[in-house]
Amino acid sequence: LLNETGALAKVGGWEINLADMTVNWTEETGNIHELPPGVKPPVAEAIKFYAPEARPVIESAVNHCIATGEGYDLQLPFITAKGKNLWVRAIGKSERHNGKTVRVFGVFQDITKQKQIQDEIIKLNEELEQKVNERTVELQTVNNELEAFTYSVSHDLRAPLRAINGFAKMLDEDFSETLDTNGKRMISVIQSNAKNMGNLIDDLLAF
Repeated sequence: LLNETGALAKVGGWEINLADMTVNWTEETGNIHELPPGVKPPVAEAIKFYAPEARPVIESAVNHCIATGEGYDLQLPFITAKGKNLWVRAIGKSERHNGKTVRVFGVFQDITKQKQIQDEIIKLNEELEQKVNERTVELQTVNNELEAFTYSVSHDLRAPLRAINGFAKMLDEDFSETLDTNGKRMISVIQSNAKNMGNLIDDLLAF
């Protein structure tokens, strides 16, 4: 049942006996290496299954675990006996007696699919970020155009409005004596509507 569970989860166990530096591992660990059943290479050969750039990392982690008893949990590129490129998770712990490490053991898991999904998520996030940046630039362009429009609205509409107001005031001041009640009312209506128009322009700019 343990072997079947390991196969389903693509996770196996392993150990290094430091007395003779022999390696022992479960069936699934051998399957991940794509080695024939029963084949368990020595430590120096087992490390060579890691990608070249990953070998110094795993060697340093194992040696540090032996020296100090501190475990490790690494995700590293890996190349099987048949040349397949994988990503594996290697977890190591130590068994110590009288302050000395006598055995290193742990878990070995094929995480290639998880890594691919993570990479796809990172790629999607990068694409999403790029799209957000593009939309931000577009929005900024629209905002700049809107600013130019509002400036034009403010300038082009306020100028004739000031003229209307000015002439209405001149009429009221210079010809008030000759205007009848209806004429004065019309001037008042012009000034009132000019004021309302000014408020509408302010509202438009605020919007």
